[in-house]
This record gives sequence, structure tokens and C-alpha cells, in this order.
Amino acid sequence: MFTFYRRVISLLNRKIKVLIEIKNVLQSIHRLHKKNKNAIIFIATPIYGNLGDYAIVLSQIKLVSDNGFGECIVEVSSKQYATFKKIIKMFVKPNDVIIIDGGGNMGTLWINEEYKMREIVKTYSNNPIIIFPQTAYFDNSEEGNRELSESINVYNSHDNLTIFCRDTNTYKLISTKMSMVKSFYVPDIVLYNNYSGNTLNRDGILVCLRDDLERINDINIYECIENEFVNKKISNSSTMFSGEINRYNREELVMSKLTEFSSAELVITDRLHGMLFSAITGTPCIAVDNKSHKVKQGYEWIQDLPYIIFCENESDVEKGLNIIKKFNGKNFYYTSDKLISYYKLIMEEVKRAAL
Repeated sequence: MFTFYRRVISLLNRKIKVLIEIKNVLQSIHRLHKKNKNAIIFIATPIYGNLGDYAIVLSQIKLVSDNGFGECIVEVSSKQYATFKKIIKMFVKPNDVIIIDGGGNMGTLWINEEYKMREIVKTYSNNPIIIFPQTAYFDNSEEGNRELSESINVYNSHDNLTIFCRDTNTYKLISTKMSMVKSFYVPDIVLYNNYSGNTLNRDGILVCLRDDLERINDINIYECIENEFVNKKISNSSTMFSGEINRYNREELVMSKLTEFSSAELVITDRLHGMLFSAITGTPCIAVDNKSHKVKQGYEWIQDLPYIIFCENESDVEKGLNIIKKFNGKNFYYTSDKLISYYKLIMEEVKRAAL
């Protein structure tokens, strides 16, 4: 009986916590309206364990806050959106700005995310909507073409939709197929961060590889490493996190992952944000592509960084390892200065929508 009682109390406490959190969200929107300000609503932010996606959210919030709009930010998690979408809609006014996270969520690879984006665009048909830097990937199949046609219809039907594209393929798709959508070609938002001044003493090789739908790599990474780096410590890492992540601990978890990357002599990865984490921490990196080609296309923005080497096959990896060996512990430092004009462009659109 006592165990049952504890379970009931625990369940009620969780329910109460959820209700308090959504109450705070709605009150934040209402307070901004009372001040005659428009809310900037980051809607359906992630609740799953991909640290790359959390780095995106934190970078988006930092960009908007750095430009004087921090007070206007209201965040609605994916769980809150799914549970309370009708109530949230009642509190949102037509001049409030809806922001959908950047990432690799558009298209058929993660079709439920695409469905969610379409739903948001249709639900907030009278609001300015900005989709932060995205990659879109639709399978070249009958089903993929059908989903693409539906996305084209939904996005073209919105009168005030802006999509930022982080790769040329996505920009070409959006700008040609979705002519009613305002589109721009910009870098991934994570590259807005400057972190590499925090370089630690580096030791060993960090391997960070996918094990999901996007993995296509058949290169024998470990054999390549062992051939080129004898007696080096090799550690496995992941940008996925199995524990609970929320808005209260996500920054600490992302910073911990960046610290892990910055303590490695070399990172080998087929994850886009594995490569970008290496870039902003000044960590030498061998980057290989994945199914959506996000890595290859993301590399176009940082190909001037000598310590990031993109490889398409095993021969490239071996050559890249030889190049990195010649660095001999050299320190590298990242700055977003060369990309800042693109982030100013994003903020110009946010300001246009918010004011």
C-alpha cells in the first residue's frame, strides 16, 4: 500500500510540475503583450538526447539575446507543444514571431519532424514564421516525391514564412520549389559560437560515429587509426545523451561535450555537429559524410580551417591522418568573424518580424 501511495504522489508531482511549467510559458507571453511587445516563440524545442540539437537551441537563443531581444524570448518544448498546442495557440497573437529550430529535420529522413513543422506552419498561418538554418532531404522515391509535394503546398501557402538553409542543396530546393517562401543561404547556427580559447591539454583520439538512419560510412576507421597512430589512446564518444535533458541542464551538458572535444588531439566523426564541435573548439578533425550529406555540405562553410579535413573514402582518411600528424600538437583558434554577416542577416529577419 505504501509503495502504491508513493507512486501516486510521484505521478501527481510530475503532473503538477508540467502544469506549472506551461503556466509560466503562457504567463510570459501574456506579460509581453501587456508591455505591447511581441513574443519571439521558440516552438517545439527538442526534448530528446541529441546534444547537437541542444547546441542549436542554445546558439539560437544566444544570437537573439545578443541582439537585444532576450526579454522577448519564450520557449515551448516539444512536449509542451504536443500536450497543450490548442491552449498555446489561444495565447499567441498574430504579431508574435514563431521560430522553428534549425537542424536536419526537414524531409523524409525524420518524417515526424517534417509533419510537426507542417502542422506549425498551418496552425500559425497568420504569424511571421522563421525556420532557422536547416537541411532538407527528401528520398528520391514515390513516397519521397509525394511528401515533397505536400511540403511544397504547405510552405507555399504561408504568407510570411522565412527559411534559412544551411547547405546549397537545401537552398536550391527551397528557392526553386517553394517560390512563395523567403529563403537565404547561411551557415549552421552553432558556428556563431567562439569557444576555442578554452583549449585544454590534449590527449588521444576521439571517435564519434553515427549508428542511426543517416550512417553510410563503411570505412574501417579503427584500422586507419592504428596504422597511423601507434600506441595512441582511442576513446569512443557520441553526441547522443541517454539521460534526461531539459532547459535547466542542457547548457552544462553541451559545455561538457565541448570540453571533451577540446581535450582530444584528434576527432574522427561522421556527425555534422561532431565536425562543428571540433571546429569551434579548435580541435583537429577528420570528417566523413553521412546519408543526407550534411557533413560534406556543412564543411563548405569551414573549409578554410586547416585543422578540419573532409574525407570521402578510406584513402582520404589515411591522407588526412598524415596531414594531422604533421600538426604536431599545434594550437588552433576559431572565430566566427568571417561568418558574422550571415548571422546579422538572420537577425535582420527576426527584427523585421518582431518590430
